[in-house]
Amino acid sequence: MKNDERDDQDLAAMLRLGRLSEGWIAPPEIRELRELVRYRCSLGRHRTSAKAQIHAVMAKNGILPVVAELWGPIGQAPLDSLELGAAYALRLGSRRELLAHHEREITKVDAQIHHRLRGEPG
Repeated sequence: MKNDERDDQDLAAMLRLGRLSEGWIAPPEIRELRELVRYRCSLGRHRTSAKAQIHAVMAKNGILPVVAELWGPIGQAPLDSLELGAAYALRLGSRRELLAHHEREITKVDAQIHHRLRGEPG
């Protein structure tokens, strides 16, 4: 209780002296753009996780990537030809599908962000 009263007094004094900062609430279009950017960041983390899990499946099977970029068109062929046990093949396939899904979603969200930043309707 004492802290509440003291805080009230401090806030009142700051208000009288003009030292109390103003708050700002972003307009709806800015809040929506922020939401898109947060979602884009989340998708990027999921994509990174899927890639790391693909590397983990390979590492558990003693397989080193033969190309530097597994995620481009050249890197997909070695992944297609891997001979793995059923559990590893299932996990690898699932992660690759999720990775492809995240890539598509990232492309869509990136387009929305770019349109909004250019002032075009979404």
